[in-house]
This record gives sequence, structure tokens and C-alpha cells, in this order.
Amino acid sequence: LYETLARQGYEVMTAVSGTQACEVLKSSRPDVIVLDTTMPGRSGLETARSIREFDDAVPIVLLQGVGEPEITQDARQQAGITEIIRKELGAELFLGSAIDLALKRHNGDPQHRVTTQAAPLHGTLLIVDDEAQVLRLLQRFFESRGLRVLLAPSGEEGLEAVAPHPRRARWQ
Repeated sequence: LYETLARQGYEVMTAVSGTQACEVLKSSRPDVIVLDTTMPGRSGLETARSIREFDDAVPIVLLQGVGEPEITQDARQQAGITEIIRKELGAELFLGSAIDLALKRHNGDPQHRVTTQAAPLHGTLLIVDDEAQVLRLLQRFFESRGLRVLLAPSGEEGLEAVAPHPRRARWQ
């Protein structure tokens, strides 16, 4: 995670536990905090609640493992969680976007106001990728946000999928 964020241009501080994170945060003020739900000593939710005792403004992004129980909106609000990202294959692709969104919300961007639930998206999205795992990951991610998702394993098939009158292949 450290390397992924550093490659994306973020200055990264680390802590090995929720307790250590709280201690570090009392002397440093990051622009955003990324916590894992499962950490030594205390959970990410417990750590977020502790952070809120001395800093009620910093955006917090929580990484939630696959198979872990869903975090209720009430628990999310009580802990002051800004964004939740599922730790699935490729989740690091979305982490930078989640951090950017959390910062925009924190800075009062009216287009990115804080809500208890992400606003659903509407429309159709075409995803073209030759890796089936990536297609499935992106499909789940965007469908969970309300989009209808079309998948294509190649650019040619992607164009065919969105053509108003799909052409039939003619073999000679």
C-alpha cells in the first residue's frame, strides 16, 4: 500500500497499529488518513473513533476486506468515515481516487459534499480490457454504484457492443 500511494505522488506516513497511528497523529496532521478494518490492537473503526476524539475534520478512508461484514451507515457516521474501499484484487486502482474524493469533500467542494451514502450513478458504462479478472472487478465496482456495465475483451468487441445497429460478421 505504501508503494502504491507513493507511486501516485502521495507523501506517506505509516503506523503498524491503531494505537501507534493515534500517537503519530497527535503530533502530525496529514491531509487524509487511510485505515484498514483489521489492524493489531484495535480495529479501523475503533481507531477512527479515537482519532475523532482529537481531530474531527481530517478525512478518513477505510479499507475493508472481502468477506468482512458490511459496515452500517450508523457505524460509519459514528466513526467519521469519509469513504470505504473494498480490498479486492485491484483495489489500489481506486484508492487514489477515493483519497482525492475524500479531500474534495473535506475542502468543501459542493460537487463532492459528504453524504451518508454515495450518490448512485446513472447510465451505461463500457469497460474494455483483455483480463477477465479486471473486467469482473470493475463490473462489480461500478454496478454497486448504480451503473449498467457492458464488458468487452477487446476494442473491436467494445465498438460492436455500443454500435446502434451491431454489424454481423461476414465471412467469405
